[in-house]
Amino acid sequence: VTEPPEINLVLYPQGLTGEEVYVQVDLRVRCPPTYPDVVPEIELKNAKGLSNESVNLLKSHLEKVAKKHCGEVMIFELADHVQSFLSEHNKPPPKSFHEEMLERRAQEEQRRLLEAKQKVEQEQREILHEIQRRKEEIKEERKRKEMAKQERLEIANLSNQDQNSRKDPGGHRPSAILHGGSPDFVGNGKHRTNSSGRS
Repeated sequence: VTEPPEINLVLYPQGLTGEEVYVQVDLRVRCPPTYPDVVPEIELKNAKGLSNESVNLLKSHLEKVAKKHCGEVMIFELADHVQSFLSEHNKPPPKSFHEEMLERRAQEEQRRLLEAKQKVEQEQREILHEIQRRKEEIKEERKRKEMAKQERLEIANLSNQDQNSRKDPGGHRPSAILHGGSPDFVGNGKHRTNSSGRS
């Protein structure tokens, strides 16, 4: 004896899995012997994330879909309608006061950490700026000292040139005095013979 089909499907929002799923429901379709010429018996069980009002609304929608497709197979259309309904109502449950308080604390802690990080970064920028400023000062100081040194060297050179220009153009005494001689000595240093000694 062939029994009419009875199908149980666990349905979720379309295309979603894991932590993104907040709602689900079991669809039970019991088909009478004359299915699909008559509307099957539809039941929704184990609903999660849906209020009783939402479950009743979904069931009334399914009954309308079943009547519309009476005379043809309809289980796929019923399941597809349930998944679309679940996608529209896939919202996280309202948070409790304790969860909201924890979330606020976490946000406040994150804000404090962000402010502390920004403060550290600002201090680091200021330190780097101060180091760069001091380097520039040292560089300028070295440049000033080098320029002052060059000026002193130029002044010293000018002073030496001025002193040299004031000396005797010859720069020495007469040769006779330098050689320790006298006017009475000539040439090779021999004494000149007195003319009166000649006969």
